[in-house]
Amino acid sequence: MAGKTGLRRTLGTPSLIYEELKRELRFPRAAQVYKAMSTDAPVIASILYLCNSAIRSLAWTVEGDKRPKKFLEDNLKGLDTPWSQVVEESLSALVYGFCFLETVYRVDSKTGRVMWRDFAPRSQASLVGWKYQGDDCTHFVQYDPVSGRMIDIPLSRGVLININKVRRNPEGQSLLRSCYIPYRYLQQLQQIEAIGIERAMNGFPVITMPEGVNLNNDSPENTKIKEEVGRMGEGIRNDSIDYIAKPQGWEVELLTPNTNRAVDVDKTIKRYNSQIASSFSANIQDMANAVNASAANVQQTLLNQALQTFTDNIAETFNKYAVEKLLRMNKIKGDAILVPGRIKQPTVGEIALLLRAMGSNINGDRDLMNTLRTLVGLPLMDEKLFEEVYEPQAAGEYDSGESHDKTLESREFEQNDERYDGQ
Repeated sequence: MAGKTGLRRTLGTPSLIYEELKRELRFPRAAQVYKAMSTDAPVIASILYLCNSAIRSLAWTVEGDKRPKKFLEDNLKGLDTPWSQVVEESLSALVYGFCFLETVYRVDSKTGRVMWRDFAPRSQASLVGWKYQGDDCTHFVQYDPVSGRMIDIPLSRGVLININKVRRNPEGQSLLRSCYIPYRYLQQLQQIEAIGIERAMNGFPVITMPEGVNLNNDSPENTKIKEEVGRMGEGIRNDSIDYIAKPQGWEVELLTPNTNRAVDVDKTIKRYNSQIASSFSANIQDMANAVNASAANVQQTLLNQALQTFTDNIAETFNKYAVEKLLRMNKIKGDAILVPGRIKQPTVGEIALLLRAMGSNINGDRDLMNTLRTLVGLPLMDEKLFEEVYEPQAAGEYDSGESHDKTLESREFEQNDERYDGQ
């Protein structure tokens, strides 16, 4: 008998996964918690915006054999939703741990080929559970709030992107998971702090009854007095009354708390905010206050590496479950893949140093020239321009010794030159 992955889940359909120890962080309830964390916590929201902006700005290209490459490029151009927005939808996996996009196809009226029409997102909040066959997850089970029906969507009909996937858990693990404890304490502390400030500024209403008045029994007269006192106290707290007609013998005062506390709430809140930022490997507060510039560069490098890994994960998933399937459906031979840009681009000085060290003749390499043009933000060069202008230059570059400029060769420049700063 074959072994099992050991993923803890319920039997039947839909199957619920309970790998998570905290009940509130198990789907479908976890969707509401992570949604609140991503929008209510300023530190989390700012870091997610930073991550999304860095990935959305990347330029995606298609590499591969000529025919499948052209076909894949036509598919990207013909999408109802721009590819940049499809990538943006995929970034919800950072918040929830996974993202499921259902592939929608269309038939091209001219060629009769099956092509992509859209990658429609299926909300994590609509997840009810998963459907399994043996140890393999086969369906995304969602609840449609409009029709009130349960819908089983085969995973083979879409692209499932997840991060921190352990034991083939289709839900992955949200990047916000490690932020949950400091986030929960932070919310409580902020609420306590707000209540304390409100009471310190407005005071707490205290109503003192005259001697001899006993409101312990529930006589009609006492009930009426208690209701009136309650309305008076609420009106003072809510600032909804203009004056008080105080009966003789009654006392009304605002009690203010002692603000000289031993606990520094503001310092504690900052510590929890710092813990939340650190869980993203991008401590924004420390980077902003860093005296040593190299320390900030290290933090930025770690963030770039993490984002690049996630971007490569998106590309790998689309290439395996969408691109390969599309090429098979149309019986197109050859290979083509989606390739994301790099999060951190090299500087012009670094590129020049590398080309000099390699001794490359870039005039004869169209792919290399287009790569360099992309790095510096120039438009790509088409094949016609390359054949007419640059190929002849590459072929006859060193034919004439008299016309060849020796300036670069005679320049004193070493790779370890202290004057070179990579800028």
